[in-house]
Amino acid sequence: MGPEHPLARLSRSRPRPPTIADPTVTLVIPVRNEARNIVWVLEQVADEVAEIILVDGNSTDVTLVTARRCRPDVRVVPQQGDHRPGVSGHLVQAARQLRRAARPPRTASAVAGQ
Repeated sequence: MGPEHPLARLSRSRPRPPTIADPTVTLVIPVRNEARNIVWVLEQVADEVAEIILVDGNSTDVTLVTARRCRPDVRVVPQQGDHRPGVSGHLVQAARQLRRAARPPRTASAVAGQ
């Protein structure tokens, strides 16, 4: 056998970074009057998602009832603060709510729809 590559020795001697024992994924979905679409969206959620948070932008239809009927484990958080128009405003609020609501360590995902 030939000589060992110098980088092979370095990789063995360096300490490995700490790992998360059981990483979890939280899915944040900003919603406002999405009763027609929410069931389809929730049916697409992967099994690896540990928690679903709906950030509700003051829905006036049956979005929340429909979501809870489809997924009883869904958490609903009302949108707070300034209400910027459009999807970008919902995503900003969703990110803020996730910071308050999620329990670290988490991998966070947000879904935007129109």
